Amino acid sequence: MNVLELFKKITTFVFDVDGVLTDSTILLLENGLQARRMHIKDGLALQMAKKNGFRVVVISGANSKPVIERLNKLGIAEVYMAVEDKKVFLGNYIKTQGLVWEELLFMGDDLPDLMMDHRQIAAEALSTLQTHLNYHPIGYNLLPAKFTMPQFQKLYETILDKKLDRRNFQRKILSYGILKRLKEVKKGGAHKAPYLYSFDLRKYHKALKEGLQSW
Repeated sequence: MNVLELFKKITTFVFDVDGVLTDSTILLLENGLQARRMHIKDGLALQMAKKNGFRVVVISGANSKPVIERLNKLGIAEVYMAVEDKKVFLGNYIKTQGLVWEELLFMGDDLPDLMMDHRQIAAEALSTLQTHLNYHPIGYNLLPAKFTMPQFQKLYETILDKKLDRRNFQRKILSYGILKRLKEVKKGGAHKAPYLYSFDLRKYHKALKEGLQSW
């Protein structure tokens, strides 16, 4: 799956200013004023986004008239300064503009920015993982180096939020050829000790490139 498919719903870019549209430095001038540095190529990118039909919104906790003037010259009219709570502001903005969270792509660089809607971030991350699961193998970075088939199935069930038939799951997973069954078994269980598996990294990475059948 092309990663660009994941961004088809995006209609609106939301940017912080300091550390995102600037290089995070504050210039202290002799007249007592402070200045920020912005990159000309970022300005070009903002203009291209507008020309391609995207909505561009800038919000910042600071208040700078030169920043507003610079962005207005680039064609960015929606510049909101001195915003104390960006999460609340964006929630209200989405409602008034008739948008949904899935249409927004937000970029920030500090702790207040990380306090955006965590539930939405988690939901989007899970949705992305579920989409990825339909086309590519997962587990290499989510499981120990050696794992059992029930552990692998539990991972899939957790992500898909549904129960999977044990026999069908094992048959399908093994058909991909991305696992190696080891001679070791997991010890300490009350029932028959299950075999341990590991990933065949060469075949795993090949499957990442070529894709898998959908679940």
